[in-house]
Amino acid sequence: MEKLRTLDKLGILLVGSLRRQLMLGMVMVVTLMMSMFVWDLTRQQRAEALDRQSERAAAIAHSVAASSAVWVGSSDTSGLQKMVQGLVQYPDLRYAMVLDSRGRVLAHSDPTRLGEYLTDLEPHAVSTVLTVFRREVELVDIASPILMDGRQMGWVRIGLAGDEMKVRLVQTRRNGIVYTLLAVALTMVLAYLTSRYMTHRLRTIAKVASAVQAGNTALRANVAGRDEAARLARQFNDMLDTLASRDRAMKDSEAFKNIILDSVAAEVVVLDSQGTIVAVNEHWQRFALENSDVPNVQARNTGVGANYLAACRGDSYRALEAHDGIRAVLDGKKSRFSLEYPCATRSQQRWFSMVVVPLGADARSGVAITHTDITEVKDVQQHEQFHGRILELMASDTPLHDVLAATVLGVEQLHPAMLCSIMLLNNDGLHLSQAVAPSLPDFFNAAVIGVEIGPGVGSCGAAAYSRRRVVVEDIAVHPNWANFMALAARAKLAACWSQPIVSSAGRVLGTFAIYHREPNTPSFQDIVVIEKAARLAGIAIEHNQTQDALKASEYTFRTLFETAPHGVVYQDVGGHITSANPAAQRILGLTLDQLQGRTSMDPSWLAIHEDSSPIPGDQHPITLALTTGQPVKDVLMGVPVPERGVVWLLISAMPLFKDGQVA
Repeated sequence: MEKLRTLDKLGILLVGSLRRQLMLGMVMVVTLMMSMFVWDLTRQQRAEALDRQSERAAAIAHSVAASSAVWVGSSDTSGLQKMVQGLVQYPDLRYAMVLDSRGRVLAHSDPTRLGEYLTDLEPHAVSTVLTVFRREVELVDIASPILMDGRQMGWVRIGLAGDEMKVRLVQTRRNGIVYTLLAVALTMVLAYLTSRYMTHRLRTIAKVASAVQAGNTALRANVAGRDEAARLARQFNDMLDTLASRDRAMKDSEAFKNIILDSVAAEVVVLDSQGTIVAVNEHWQRFALENSDVPNVQARNTGVGANYLAACRGDSYRALEAHDGIRAVLDGKKSRFSLEYPCATRSQQRWFSMVVVPLGADARSGVAITHTDITEVKDVQQHEQFHGRILELMASDTPLHDVLAATVLGVEQLHPAMLCSIMLLNNDGLHLSQAVAPSLPDFFNAAVIGVEIGPGVGSCGAAAYSRRRVVVEDIAVHPNWANFMALAARAKLAACWSQPIVSSAGRVLGTFAIYHREPNTPSFQDIVVIEKAARLAGIAIEHNQTQDALKASEYTFRTLFETAPHGVVYQDVGGHITSANPAAQRILGLTLDQLQGRTSMDPSWLAIHEDSSPIPGDQHPITLALTTGQPVKDVLMGVPVPERGVVWLLISAMPLFKDGQVA
């Protein structure tokens, strides 16, 4: 890996820019051409040197062959040796020898080799022309035949070394390398100047591109001319103008989109396909601040760039339901998703409706999520449910204490920051006699029972006395609580708003109070809450009092009905007997079961007047009272009673009315 990184750095260094590529290209071309030139020059010089050296060797060999023919024929080896020794001083002579026709050395520049045989001459034993055994720079080896009268007598063999020629070739190569380096250096300078000239306009365009990348979109490339660089600059400028126009249009579109988003009276957040927030409106930003655990800091994962789905990965069922619903719309599994969820702030319980819809036809491009505050709607629903529950308790004759406790707990459930209590007055209306406050400490409730109401007695005592609402925003500094500050501090209560509970007749029944753990000023909604709660408690208390009075009245009536010595019979609007007291049953000699359901029209009564004439059913006092709506009094009537004969009765019938109609 390190080697690859090194090669990459080397590649960037050599061809990292167009200028370097031009310079490298020109240098490589010149280097290649000079190298070929030096090689060709050296090759030609070598060939010419070999030709000259071969010619010299051939001339020496031919001259010696012509001179040595007589000596070879006469076998005068000493003369041959002297002649060969005379060649020793010849420049570059490596060896010179005279051989007979069998290849035996007759004379040699190296006397130690006399008498040797050279076998490589055998293939040329009958040759009569010049023979080249080796032709190289290091050595040229040529043999010339020795002829006499047309007959070959032997050979003269000459070997010339090319030391001088090698020196000249080395010098030629050295000079070629020097000239090549000079050419490369000059080429580099020329390439630098040429590339600088050719690329300076491209550098101008590159600088503008870098400036645009850095944010200076107003800069343009000023390149004159008609060549490719000038055309490129003009096209580049046109592209920048187009991008600037599109950028302005995009910004205008973005501003328009933001205006639309901010004008929506709901919290709106836009997500991309991965669930990342790409846009929010002002309502959403306020919502994020209000629902943050840190004051003046937006809630986590609610700002642009955050992943909204991460905020939905909570432990609550609704959070997981929201996460799965949004993911389903993003994946195209659902075309729409909606959810109602609670969201408690530091001051109140709020409700929101979430609606998730895709952006366009393809949900993979993202979704828009609208959060609508439905707190008021939910409050109305919950208050209606709360009121309905209290009314059901009242209708079912639930004890008053339980109804009031349900009222207190219901208000606290709707408004978690509140601690509520109901204080009832005793019969004299001057003392607090009963406390219904499940969320307050027992010692606090016990301490206020029996306290006499008055203008400066806490909040509840003052409200009951003045018949007006009393608001104490800070118990620790309010004079009404001077005698109860230690008690409130022990109960950790800091604020108390008390509303008198007044009956429909205007009599004070008690107080409904709201406490807070911190000093608190009631809002308009808080005033509405305490007034409604006090009215509901008043209805419950009055209902209970009415029920108690009704029960007492019913008890009294039942006692009179059961113990009266006169017979009393009830008949409904149809004339059917529905009830009869014990006296009526005794007088008529019939049980209640025998009487119930019978009417005055029943002929089995056999009622008669004083003159023993029968009384028709339609003339019965009860029938007349039901049909005329007028009372019928003191009618004497004889009725046969089992085992007792005719019993004479004085009967009066009184119609009972309900809503103006005989009942």
